[in-house]
Amino acid sequence: MFEKSILDNPIFDKVGTKARYLAIKLLVKTGRLTESTLTADELNNLLDDQLPITLSISDNSGNGKLIVESALLTMPEASNCFHVNLSCKLKITVLGNQVYEAALTAAMTAEPYYQNETKKIVLQNGLLDKITILNDELTMMQQVQASAEEFVPPLFREILQSSINTAVNIFDTLSNTNTKENMEQIKSDSRQHFLDIHHNEIEDKLIGLIEEEDVCYQLDDTDIESRIFSELGESITVKNGKLHFKFGK
Repeated sequence: MFEKSILDNPIFDKVGTKARYLAIKLLVKTGRLTESTLTADELNNLLDDQLPITLSISDNSGNGKLIVESALLTMPEASNCFHVNLSCKLKITVLGNQVYEAALTAAMTAEPYYQNETKKIVLQNGLLDKITILNDELTMMQQVQASAEEFVPPLFREILQSSINTAVNIFDTLSNTNTKENMEQIKSDSRQHFLDIHHNEIEDKLIGLIEEEDVCYQLDDTDIESRIFSELGESITVKNGKLHFKFGK
């Protein structure tokens, strides 16, 4: 975290934890150490520890969930904010059966902010730039049909296909009009229309996720560098592709 040009001196390898803490604090107090940095790789390691995360999504045809499986954070040279690309799975379950699954990516930006009173690094002003569906499928029906083609003798395939059609008809005859409409949209494989249905809620959920305090970095007083920043840190900013921690005196 701290600049190697200052702290790579072999003397720091020979002193104990308390002496190292006092030496670094002295460098800050005397103005020789004015900031420290974190790279995107270091921040991504911190993100990995908090994933996956599952979010509930409302769906008129059943139960939905959005699983944030991984995140890739970058800090472009000309940017003053985080750029985060989330890899997610959207799953819809109807009557206890998963009927729809989509892999999607969400490109977002957010600004890091240091809460001095709580000693937390949080995100603010989150924006969703784009959601892209990579692939989607009618999981339950396609899996059953694939099994029929591969394992079921020809004589029984027609019977099994009839059962599949019956299951689809059950969805069609559900009393809830919204349910029937959603199922028709899924059956017609209308990716964009299905995404449009859930876009606003997915956006709200993802922005809420990155801005909530549970997804943050709490400075750890048992770590020397975190402890010093919690005592003497003033602000953080994204600059030149790194996250900069600014010290006071």
